[in-house]
Amino acid sequence: MAICDPAVVDLINVENLRWNEHRGGTRGSTMPTDTRSKLLTSGAFRPDQVTANVFGAFSFPDQIEKYRQETWNRFQDSHPKAFDGSLVRLHSVIVSDGHIDLRFQRTAFSAYVASRDPGFEGRFPNASRADPMGITIVALSNDGHVLVTKRALDAEQNPGALYFVGGYADAQDEDGPIDLFAEAERELREETGEVEVDRSASLLLGIGYDPHYCHPEATVMLVLNIPGHEMLRHVGKAKDAREAHSFHLVTLESVVDDSAVKELGGPATWSFCQSSALLRKVAPLLLGNCG
Repeated sequence: MAICDPAVVDLINVENLRWNEHRGGTRGSTMPTDTRSKLLTSGAFRPDQVTANVFGAFSFPDQIEKYRQETWNRFQDSHPKAFDGSLVRLHSVIVSDGHIDLRFQRTAFSAYVASRDPGFEGRFPNASRADPMGITIVALSNDGHVLVTKRALDAEQNPGALYFVGGYADAQDEDGPIDLFAEAERELREETGEVEVDRSASLLLGIGYDPHYCHPEATVMLVLNIPGHEMLRHVGKAKDAREAHSFHLVTLESVVDDSAVKELGGPATWSFCQSSALLRKVAPLLLGNCG
């Protein structure tokens, strides 16, 4: 997550992208390695239009594995509570006939820490990044309000900056399907408490690539069956509530027209800017439903 100016988020509609894993090229559509291309794909995908599966585990070559361990040891020295959790690495994105198919591998948070720096590919030109799938959740109430947070003041990335809610998709122990919407719901509940989600109205709005803390980031809009003020009721008791310095309710319109940033007093994270831009692409549909 990086700080950005909402005005400079460039959206690139990408279908049938080729991921070459440096990489030789395989048939199918995948992510570009050029981190300047911030958007991998966009749309308004319902849960039944999204397929996701995990296959196998990603690993670094021996040289980079040593670097990963050294980097992780240094990271733990400054972040003693850091946990080397198992995450899913985005391997490929295929968009076809209104359906999006995602393929993942298992990776670890320590591998992300070692490979997230923009200079990683210059240092290790024949290596791939860990690329764990981040999820930004736009929580939309049934009266048209969106939950916005300010990052904790001691956050490792962008302390005090505007964000929505989110985290990373957790990996399973075995290969098989993964439910991206369930992962988004889990993250939302961990940070805000128990909320009732209208899954049928929720959407995957797109997947971008953070060029600063390098990894892919999905934007999932979860529609809630409660009014805006109800979203704030249990945030203080949520498992990961301390990840946010403060919680705010803003109108969907203010996110779409960027006035929320001025209202709350930015700066905004890259994830906030990217997700706001994706919301603008589907604003006529959303504002019509909320009106």
